[in-house]
Amino acid sequence: MSESDVLRLLEYEIEKAGSAMAYARHVGISTQYLCDIRRRRRGISTKLLYALGIVAIIKYEKMKEAPCLTR
Repeated sequence: MSESDVLRLLEYEIEKAGSAMAYARHVGISTQYLCDIRRRRRGISTKLLYALGIVAIIKYEKMKEAPCLTR
């Protein structure tokens, strides 16, 4: 699931709640913070992910070619 998918789900939940203010109250975050997330000025918080029933997973992968680290 991409960040765009999560934001689409968020918009759906806001629509179901009736307004961004109602959804922010339901989740326990400020309306301004929710607005910043929607406009991608802030990252999606753990609290909001929990409310959406989503968990963030960080994935590390080995580079195909190691960078040159000489100074």
